[in-house]
Amino acid sequence: MKRRKIRYVGEHVDDSLLISNHGNVQFVAEGKFDLSGLMYCPRYEVEFSVSGRGNISFRGACKKMIIKSISGDCVLDLSEVVCKEIQCRMVKGKSIVLIGPTKLISQANLEGEAVLQYKGKPLITSCSLKQSARMEPQIKKEKKILVAA
Repeated sequence: MKRRKIRYVGEHVDDSLLISNHGNVQFVAEGKFDLSGLMYCPRYEVEFSVSGRGNISFRGACKKMIIKSISGDCVLDLSEVVCKEIQCRMVKGKSIVLIGPTKLISQANLEGEAVLQYKGKPLITSCSLKQSARMEPQIKKEKKILVAA
């Protein structure tokens, strides 16, 4: 099956992205960006290649996510995406990757000051951390309830 390509090069701001259940997707962002949207691919995989500076966030569901490469000073927020398997092939620089509920992190290669945060207790089968890179569970934010006296 042929992959669909979604490509952002240069400076972009878009909060209405939609990745839907029509086959595998290759998502590329290069430059300066602030992108967000919905993802619904319970039968397909989504591959990310990101370089530059900015934020990318998605919500939804996906069968498999492949983070092919992330470099620069960017945040890839997938904390609201439910996924069966995640591969982080190359995360470097000052990049931060936030992963939502998943069963398996089959590969995690981080270097530089990269950070990979995950929810829950996924099975981690292959992990490589270089320099000051780190993997850590996401800390739940507590909601403060104000009570009128």
